[in-house]
Amino acid sequence: MAIPAEIRNPRTGQSMIFRKTAGETNGELLQVECYHEPGGPKEPVHTHPFQESRFEILSGRLAFDLAGTVRIAGAGEVVTIPAGARHCFWNGGDEVAHYLQEFRPALDSERFFRTLFQLAGEGRINERGMPSPLALAVLVPSMGNAIRPVSPPWPVLRGLAWLLTPLARLRGVAVRAPESERPSTTGLIRTTTAPSSNRCSPALASRSSRSGRRLR
Repeated sequence: MAIPAEIRNPRTGQSMIFRKTAGETNGELLQVECYHEPGGPKEPVHTHPFQESRFEILSGRLAFDLAGTVRIAGAGEVVTIPAGARHCFWNGGDEVAHYLQEFRPALDSERFFRTLFQLAGEGRINERGMPSPLALAVLVPSMGNAIRPVSPPWPVLRGLAWLLTPLARLRGVAVRAPESERPSTTGLIRTTTAPSSNRCSPALASRSSRSGRRLR
């Protein structure tokens, strides 16, 4: 069994531990244990065209914008988002939100999260959640069939990524840690995240202190 790997997005203060992966579930499920710090920027409005996503809140609170309707979910609650639904979510409280997130089927979600978090760690995602032009060529292919931003339109993003890919390769912009390696990490450094607003960002986005105990 592969050792669960942990990744962290320093821009948003979100960390993920991969508990069940596509390779371990024959593609049926990706399950990640997440810690989401308060006060960070919102993620963009997006859809999962072919996936159902499920959130089980273990501690803290998450806020969800589901097609314009905001819902706050606390410990013990479960939120299920059907495939194709426009949504975004953020930490809805003043403490670390601890939750399980599941995607059915798994598709390319793990690859996307690894790519996004790495680019954020390299400073290639700006304060508005937008990737640098060359990072766009790396991030868009990682989306596969798993995720689509609402804005900019998907055909526009895909076209830009195709045009920029040769230059990105020449400049050495690439994901250095292949998904198959799944390295184990220990410990995370606290970083300060930007203040948040009350609305989800319409643009492409994007433990230190933790509450509760990790799942085993």
